Amino acid sequence: MKPLRLYLALTCSMVICFFAISSAFAAPIAPTTTQSALPPSVPINGPVRYVTDQFQITLRSGPGINHQILAMLKSGQPVTVIKQDPQTGYTEVRISSGVQGWVLTRFLMGHPAARVELANAQKLLAEANANVSKLKAGLAKVQTELSIRVKAEKNLQDKYRALQKQYQNLLETAKNAVALASENKVLAAKEAELTRQLAAIKKKNENLRNSRFVQWFLIGAGVLLTGLILGLLMPSLARKRRDTWFN
Repeated sequence: MKPLRLYLALTCSMVICFFAISSAFAAPIAPTTTQSALPPSVPINGPVRYVTDQFQITLRSGPGINHQILAMLKSGQPVTVIKQDPQTGYTEVRISSGVQGWVLTRFLMGHPAARVELANAQKLLAEANANVSKLKAGLAKVQTELSIRVKAEKNLQDKYRALQKQYQNLLETAKNAVALASENKVLAAKEAELTRQLAAIKKKNENLRNSRFVQWFLIGAGVLLTGLILGLLMPSLARKRRDTWFN
């Protein structure tokens, strides 16, 4: 207990010295115009103040250094204002544990301590960075899905073009088939006509061969008959010539 009492005594001495020096060189920091116009011990409608970020201050049971120290408030610790006493320069506050006490008004600020704000800012920055990382991961995932869908769409477009080409080829083939059918019909008619003409020519050739055969037969028969006639006449002519020679 002795170290604690010694520490409290030293703290009280430092606070008394600081208060005396501040009073000698400068007037105490007055509260806002609205607060300074209030009478002593008038309740204030609960604004939040923060312990200055310079050092620790004492929370006392009354508005003065002769009152008991209830707690030591750290720099940046939030307190809830209950009421303010402009005459003594103290403000009654309530800390987070529910303990109520008095602190010097000039050690209270209307905003958090710089290091607390820095810590909060760093925390917010870390959360923002985490959110940015999540967004980047989500964006990368979306980009990957988009790339996959673009490739799939390109493949579908290629397949569509291939089907269109096949369709055009089928149309051309169908047109060619109709044209070939028409040509086949014409060629069939021509073939039938040529076949008829060939049959007629064959018949004429056959008739011609038959007529030539008859002609050659007649010529042969005439030659044979002439030979027979000559064969029969030659002996008679020969006897006549011999009779003529001997006479």
